[in-house]
Amino acid sequence: MIKNKKFHGLDIQIKKTGIENTYIEENMKFSVDMLDSMTIRTMDCIDCHNRPSHVYNPPAFFVNNALSSGDIPTELPEIKSLSMEICDEKFTSTDSAMNYIENTINEFLQRELSRHC
Repeated sequence: MIKNKKFHGLDIQIKKTGIENTYIEENMKFSVDMLDSMTIRTMDCIDCHNRPSHVYNPPAFFVNNALSSGDIPTELPEIKSLSMEICDEKFTSTDSAMNYIENTINEFLQRELSRHC
């Protein structure tokens, strides 16, 4: 696996081994010493493509599909509004998202059960 970082004619490749190679286009008007003062970022899709290669659907699309397919049980009270609230959260990892979703739904259902019992 190679991670690429690119900046106006500068290409830094960091290989899986941790070895870093820096390539500078021949016609660039700067020296290697200038690299320390430059902002270097990780390349993303748009660096090579002028548009995303797949559709970005809004969270409501996924919630509606999950409800329609039965992946989210429709019998749960207020599950759609709770699911939409969860979709507004920001997560740093898949694990943190899954834990948050599980805990939030369980806490909600416990509150609902205690109100009706």
